[in-house]
Amino acid sequence: HSVLAEAGHKIGFPTFETAIVVVADTDRYITDSGPVHRRMRTELESRAPHRDLRVTAKNGLLVIIALDTETGDLTTLLRRVFAPANDLHWHLGIGTSAVTLDAIATSYAEALEAHRISTTFALPSPTEFARILAQRLLAADMTVAEALVQTGLEPLRLKPAGDLAATLEAFIEHGGNMAEVARALNIGARTVAYRLDRIAELTGYSPRIPEERFVLELAYRAAPLLEAKRRRRLG
Repeated sequence: HSVLAEAGHKIGFPTFETAIVVVADTDRYITDSGPVHRRMRTELESRAPHRDLRVTAKNGLLVIIALDTETGDLTTLLRRVFAPANDLHWHLGIGTSAVTLDAIATSYAEALEAHRISTTFALPSPTEFARILAQRLLAADMTVAEALVQTGLEPLRLKPAGDLAATLEAFIEHGGNMAEVARALNIGARTVAYRLDRIAELTGYSPRIPEERFVLELAYRAAPLLEAKRRRRLG
C-alpha cells in the first residue's frame, strides 16, 4: 500500500493510491451542502458513478478530490459535467497527481494556481497545472512580462488604426496561417503581408521568423497578466 492508502485506512477513508485535487468557482459563493454544491455533486455522481470523487466547498470554491484517476480522464469528465451548466460560468484548476499526504496539499495549491492563471489569461477550462508552464513563467516575473508587452505590443497599440495589434493576434491564434488570418480579418493576403512587415519594423521582431514570433507571442500572452494587475491596482 502507498502512504495515502495507509493514511486513508487509519482515518476510515477509502484506500487509494493517488489523488488529484480540483478547484472550481463560478459567480456564486459556494458553501458546503449549499444548492450549487449539491447540484454539482449529484451531477458528478450521475455521470461517473464508478469513480471515487469527494466534493466539498472551501472559501467559496468547489473542491473535488479524485481518487485513483488519471488526469486526462478527469479533465474529460469535468469538461462534460461543467460545460452544460451554462447558467453558471465555471473556471476550474486541476493540480498534479499526489501520492503522499503532503502532496495532496501541494495538489490543492497547484489547483488554486491553475485556477488563478486560467482566469487571468482567459484559458480554456478546466486548466491543468502541468500544462501552463509558459503562463506560470510569465506570472512569476512581472518585470519580464512588462518588458515583453512594452517591446512587442505597445508600438502596435500606439498606431491610430489599431489594425496591427489585431493582425498579430489573428496571426498567433491561427498558427501563422496567412490564408486563415486573411479570412478571419476579412482582408486580402497582401494586406496581411504588409501588416506583418510593419509589425517587424515597429517592434524589431518579425512574425515570419519563428524565433522572433516566439517573442511576440509571449508578449501577446503576457498582456492579460498586466491587465489583471492594472484592474487590481484600480480596484
